[in-house]
Amino acid sequence: LLTTATVLAFQSRNVQQDFNESTQLATVLYAHFLVLLFRIALWRLQPVIKATYVTAITTFILSGDVWQTLTIYFEPKLLDAIIPQSEQRNQHNSAEQSSRTSFPEQIRHAEHNSRISSETDQRNQRNSAETITSSVQQIRLNVKQKSKNSFETEQRNQRNFAENISRISSVEQIRLNVKQKSKNSFETEQRN
Repeated sequence: LLTTATVLAFQSRNVQQDFNESTQLATVLYAHFLVLLFRIALWRLQPVIKATYVTAITTFILSGDVWQTLTIYFEPKLLDAIIPQSEQRNQHNSAEQSSRTSFPEQIRHAEHNSRISSETDQRNQRNSAETITSSVQQIRLNVKQKSKNSFETEQRNQRNFAENISRISSVEQIRLNVKQKSKNSFETEQRN
């Protein structure tokens, strides 16, 4: 089968380019040949490797062979179907046009593109620097505001704590006064 496909690829080399599949066919043949070599090597190593491993490796080899064949043979056809022929011709014509320009013109064009690219890079760097500077300033303001809020909260907490302590001490003082009065009144009653 490989020999027949090789002969077919050789015979179809001079067919019109739109119908010529000799390059894809030759590539598929090369890939099949490599797969055949892998399978022969695996067959020779069968006594050394467990049967389950041989089966698994053969499965991977054959699956890879199918995928690469589909990719090599059908990918160009799918690309031709997706990209219209007119766009392919336009791309080909623009490539030919650029190859016809003189070398000094190509150098001037490259310098112009380089200069534009350099200006764009500088503009982007300036914008990045400005963005970073404004971000740093915003962060500083946020930190300053948070520290101010934190300081005010701390002062408020200290005042509340002091007020609570004074209330507690007032309540204790009242309790002691009540206790003392009740003790005095109890002593007075016992004397009477």
